[in-house]
Amino acid sequence: MIGIVHSGHQLTNDRYSYLPGLGLALVVGAAAGAAVQLAAAGRLRSSLAGALAGFGVLWICGLAYLSAQQVQIWRDTENLWRYALESDPNCAICRGNLGVLLRNQGHPELAMAEFERVQALRPDYVKVHDHVGYTYVLLGDYPRAIEHFNLHLKRYPNSVEGLNNLGAALTQTKRTPEALETLKRALKIKPGHVFSHVNVGYAYAELQRPSEALDAFREAIRLKYDTPLAWFGLARVYFESNETRSAHTAWGILGQFDAKLAGRVGPAFLQTW
Repeated sequence: MIGIVHSGHQLTNDRYSYLPGLGLALVVGAAAGAAVQLAAAGRLRSSLAGALAGFGVLWICGLAYLSAQQVQIWRDTENLWRYALESDPNCAICRGNLGVLLRNQGHPELAMAEFERVQALRPDYVKVHDHVGYTYVLLGDYPRAIEHFNLHLKRYPNSVEGLNNLGAALTQTKRTPEALETLKRALKIKPGHVFSHVNVGYAYAELQRPSEALDAFREAIRLKYDTPLAWFGLARVYFESNETRSAHTAWGILGQFDAKLAGRVGPAFLQTW
């Protein structure tokens, strides 16, 4: 925390700087207490006591001003990363985190610009390929997404998130058997990975294997009940299997978790009920 020993990406953690500052605060506090005692005992000239008191007020006002400025930096995630980049425009990790934030805010093009900058600054930073791939998914460019997921997995072959993302992208490009193999590998590494079960369900649905698709969606729901995409998959498979009552139930539960997603399903189902 003090910075004597390097730990992590940063020299010292900004958010923990108050801890090494405690020693300085104790010294200043002790000096202020000694000055007050000397003044009360008449052993300190009044002019000097006044000067020290004025300095103390200025000190506190200065700290208050600096604290107010620091609060603005930590006001939200975007402010934090943009301030970090103002301090160091070549901070690849800062640009990567800003890119993830922009992508999550619905700005994939802006996010891609940040990720490209990361690749230019740190060609060896392979993890960024997973983020680039996911951003290409949002842009609907699945072949490029698959290319970047594979680059990520070349370095981190047991990355469950990477395998899951690749499997989902392969399903979208109708390479379903390959997707299923990839997703099963992810589940072998981490059997409790919810979204891998969800994507296995969609892969089986694409292969017209409804029983296995339902099993995968049910397992995802067992692991995490409030998983909208699992309920969406259940509703879809039940509907395609002409199990309208079960489809209606799944759709109703989906609406409790994600009304927008349920809206994509509901009208088509309701026309048949």
